[in-house]
Amino acid sequence: CIGAGAVNAQVLTNNGSAIFSSPGALIYVGGEVLNQGNGTFENNGDIEVTGDWTNNAGNSAFLPSYPGLVNLTGAAQTIGGSDVTQFNNLAISGTGVKTQFINAIVEDSLALNDRELATDSFTLYVLSTDTGAITRTSGFVSSLDTGSLSRNTLSTGSYMFPVGSSIGTPRYRQVLIKPNSALAHTFTVRMANVDATSEGFDRNTNDLTLCTINPDFYHRINRTSGSGTADITIYFDDGLDGNYTDMAHWQNLPRWENTGAVTLVNNGPNSNMTKSAWNDFNYTPFALGIPSANVSLSSPDTIVCQGDSATFSATNGFSNYDFIINSNIAQSGTLNVYITDSLSTGDTVRVIASDTNCTAYSNELIITVAPSYSVTVSMSICSGDSIFI
Repeated sequence: CIGAGAVNAQVLTNNGSAIFSSPGALIYVGGEVLNQGNGTFENNGDIEVTGDWTNNAGNSAFLPSYPGLVNLTGAAQTIGGSDVTQFNNLAISGTGVKTQFINAIVEDSLALNDRELATDSFTLYVLSTDTGAITRTSGFVSSLDTGSLSRNTLSTGSYMFPVGSSIGTPRYRQVLIKPNSALAHTFTVRMANVDATSEGFDRNTNDLTLCTINPDFYHRINRTSGSGTADITIYFDDGLDGNYTDMAHWQNLPRWENTGAVTLVNNGPNSNMTKSAWNDFNYTPFALGIPSANVSLSSPDTIVCQGDSATFSATNGFSNYDFIINSNIAQSGTLNVYITDSLSTGDTVRVIASDTNCTAYSNELIITVAPSYSVTVSMSICSGDSIFI
């Protein structure tokens, strides 16, 4: 039992005791904390740790609903062990990256300050439904593979998911989720700081409305409990990331599909787009996208005489054009095409225009072919007379 005041230790090993700390008490550990042998903490004060946190006690270490704080203040530190720790309140500071080697739970509040908390392929669960349960200055949560940051919601407020990565090109690209009802939900978010194609979500496989899927990063967003819709907001830097205007979602065809109309805010490093009332979480990948440009096909006349040629023109702005008669390419490469192939009534003509990673499909024109006739006139007239033919 530790009353108000400070207790210092270089290593704290709990071999099965029930450690109790009063409000105002400080337990300073200048090294590792090892909890084992069914040891527990009833923490009403602060525990400051400069080394790793390891829980092998067969329990969650902290008894629930105590207001105490654990502050990881060292350099690179880990949260590990064979058993998941449920911290009442957790803060990270000091230097280096704090890394999870197992799932972890925060019951009330998480203070990231200016540090990175790397969940690796595990999940950090924040149980509090308070929208302000996570605070930060420049800190963030990073994840790999199936790892994520999980939050419970119980209001229609905006819940911040401060996700980023220091691997490769450092990025902080947070997500806001605003449930459309005050019912209980749980959402998880991971910012994947890689090309989505490298994780099995081919950016070149998308619907016809999308030209480009962001090659630099994408998000994995999931609703793991509850059934209500939510507004999904993804933040990006239009100067560093690109000028994206659409949101794409991976579907089961499989391909990237446009989510439809979004609300776009272009404001430098705080640009964002919001998809309102989203309800499809069967697949978790979301990405920024650029829509395909429009291309149209025109012809002076879609009625031609049998044996004659027809001229078709496409709108400019693309590097290559394939003109298609029915399902066959008639001509490629130019903006205009003169089709001299044999045409029949009912033939269709369209154009496929393309640039790098971008394809657009035109409207379809239906051709009418009029048969050609020959007329023979035979008559006799006297010299100097006239006749009307």
